[in-house]
Amino acid sequence: MLPLLVVAQLAVADPAPASRALQDILVLAADRNRAAPASLLSYDAQVESEIAVLTRRADGEESALSVEQSLNEVHWQRDGEFSQHMTAYRARQAGPSMSALAVLRKAWTIPMLYGNGFGGLFGEDGGPASGKRAGTSTIAIHPFGPNAERVYTFAGGDTIAVIRTERRSIPVVRVLVEPRRDQAAWPVVVFRGEIDLDADRGEIVRLRGQFVTLDERGPQQKRLLVLPMNVMAYVDLESVEIDGRYWLPRYQRIETHVDVRGLAEGRTVFRIVSRFREHQVSEGATYKTSEGRLEADDTMPPGSRPHRLTMARGDSLQRPAQWWTPLGEATGTIRGDDFADVGADYFTRTAPRLTWRAQRLADVIRFNRIEGWSTGATAEYTPRASAPHLTLRVNGTWAWTEQTVRGRVEAIRRGEHDAWRAGLRLGRTLDITNDFTAPRDSGGALVAAFFSVDDYDYVDRTSSTLWFDANLIPRRATVRLELGAAVDRGARARLMRGIFDGTVPFRPNRGVDSGSYVRSAVVAEWNPVVNAGAMATGIGAMLRSEVGAGELDWHRTTMRVNARADVGNLAYALRIDGGLLTSRDAPPQQLFELGGGPAFPGYAYKEYAGDRAVAAHARASWRLPLMRSPLRMMGCTCFTSPAPELAITLHGASLSASSATMLSSIARLGTAGDSVGGLPAPLGSGEPLSRGTAGVKSSVEVGLRLFGGAATMAMARPLDTGARWRMMFLLGQPW
Repeated sequence: MLPLLVVAQLAVADPAPASRALQDILVLAADRNRAAPASLLSYDAQVESEIAVLTRRADGEESALSVEQSLNEVHWQRDGEFSQHMTAYRARQAGPSMSALAVLRKAWTIPMLYGNGFGGLFGEDGGPASGKRAGTSTIAIHPFGPNAERVYTFAGGDTIAVIRTERRSIPVVRVLVEPRRDQAAWPVVVFRGEIDLDADRGEIVRLRGQFVTLDERGPQQKRLLVLPMNVMAYVDLESVEIDGRYWLPRYQRIETHVDVRGLAEGRTVFRIVSRFREHQVSEGATYKTSEGRLEADDTMPPGSRPHRLTMARGDSLQRPAQWWTPLGEATGTIRGDDFADVGADYFTRTAPRLTWRAQRLADVIRFNRIEGWSTGATAEYTPRASAPHLTLRVNGTWAWTEQTVRGRVEAIRRGEHDAWRAGLRLGRTLDITNDFTAPRDSGGALVAAFFSVDDYDYVDRTSSTLWFDANLIPRRATVRLELGAAVDRGARARLMRGIFDGTVPFRPNRGVDSGSYVRSAVVAEWNPVVNAGAMATGIGAMLRSEVGAGELDWHRTTMRVNARADVGNLAYALRIDGGLLTSRDAPPQQLFELGGGPAFPGYAYKEYAGDRAVAAHARASWRLPLMRSPLRMMGCTCFTSPAPELAITLHGASLSASSATMLSSIARLGTAGDSVGGLPAPLGSGEPLSRGTAGVKSSVEVGLRLFGGAATMAMARPLDTGARWRMMFLLGQPW
């Protein structure tokens, strides 16, 4: 199991005397949770687990990079042995990456919450629950273990719920656990959070909180090379009463957040969600082990034996399985913010903090044919006590080929529990003019530096923007308001090729109209998680209306609908984009352009343009019943299963120009005779780069998707008379 090591600043109050009722429940809990009930010899259960690697943005939204799902059989016996046997497996990936199983060498499920140590969380050999390393495992100090009063303070003890079963009514009390500031032994792993107890028997019903690793100087610091790194670990473990006698696992959520401050504003989240069913217990007075016959009371300490992980043979893993939940649902319907009340954000200092933190990789390094290489630095200042919900950011970059400075300054104010955010942003940026792109796509892909492929066009923009975000329905509906002013200028391509010569040189940057304007926008979104990436199932929608007034004027409205579903071995995806542009003389950078790439294969790059646009994409894929086992290499399960899928995708689009002025705007995009580094040819002097579709243009794509969609090999052709098939190879899922 991954080590649960957390960097956080503890701000724990001095201990307060516990009430008599709380003291009584703590004494009972320490006695009853010391070991599993004497009559419980072993148990078996079925488990469905989902392991996800996600990126978490500053606004709290998460996008999955990979999701792996497995069916498992688990077996626990009283001598401490615990095994997890994988019987079925499937995966989906946003792009090529390693399997989580390369890290999870031991069982990741936790056998039970009985015991006075948390060694089972780490899935390793362990020792006494002392809070120190034992063998290869770090054992956390249990709040109900020996000498726990030296490590923790307790509060609460009130009844929060009554669970009614066929056998009895169970009052549940909640105990709040805080680590003390004065520790006697270092380093030490401690728990902070809440524990729900069966008030009648003192046994743990639920444990939810964060693990923190401390040494003499406080929280242990970690680094990725020279960059400071925070690692935060959380658990939410629920049990269910079996046969009216034993509390055994029902639901387990374990996740680790990795925050590299100097590299990106968001976090990487490693999340495991497991659900248990069909418990079968074995009872008696004694039990047998490989060493002989032991008394039932002679239980071994938690973590004292390996938690083994095994897999069925490849042919077994490839058989059809009856999955309990759709792939991605278990980990995609929850958020890291669920732990905000017990997480690292709670442990904060009152002193202001200045750190290096980038909002995106492009703020640190990027490459495109306009700027060449661009490098920069970014900083973030948090006043904390004087303004606890305020954040100030500054970013600056230098374009080495263009010899130009760009950057931005931003102030952000957050509401309680991130119910809303507001901010002011000032800056000069190189924005892309591509349409219907993926969320947060800002161009400047590093692949352009190596392979001379820069499929973006750019506008040099100086702007100031006031914005306000609100969560109307948490995790479901959001709205964003923007108001500001800007100046657009043309950007000239200065490079012909990247480091390695491509077969085709860079294109000229398309023409833009220069001018100033005041801009306002409204953005409404439904199901942001579905719109944020290509992994989540469900239905998402987005509507954006933007108005510019001044030297440049326009009114631009766009909409998007995403829908994805998994049904057995079949998977479906649908995306519809639409746009409407009105203007007296539309700036070319506001026109809709489509053609080429994974969004509209078979046609030339941005072959079509107009002020009325509709584009639709529909895909159906079938998972073949072969190669469904994770790939093992030199004893390591390093890669997800190839799991080939036959896929057919239909693309269709219609773009039109509604007036002669719109045709003039299309002409100002450039002509086929424009050259890199030169100015656009005069109007009417050459064939325009783009035109309307004159009806509906469509193409078909047939191919093989591998590694859960991370790689695609396909043939595509326009559905026009005489069109030819073109070979495609795509890494990642664009929609």
